[in-house]
Amino acid sequence: MGSWKLVGKRWVHQEAFDVETANELLKYAISVLRGSSGMVATEKGKLEVALILKKDLARMGAWYQVKVLDHWIHRFQGGEFRRVLQ
Repeated sequence: MGSWKLVGKRWVHQEAFDVETANELLKYAISVLRGSSGMVATEKGKLEVALILKKDLARMGAWYQVKVLDHWIHRFQGGEFRRVLQ
């Protein structure tokens, strides 16, 4: 099935996406940003993974999950999830 979407000056075919898959990707991206995914990476590396997953969600057409992930990325960039060493 799917649909066609105008991107810039090109029409792109977009398959219908699975909401459960989109939500699982969103959940994983948030866990990466919060540091609870088990991934060992720098702050920059975690941000890069989240941005890649955001692009994947956008390609899927999961606009709501993209908006939610944007919010979490903004919180991450603001330093909300940095660990304070004592």
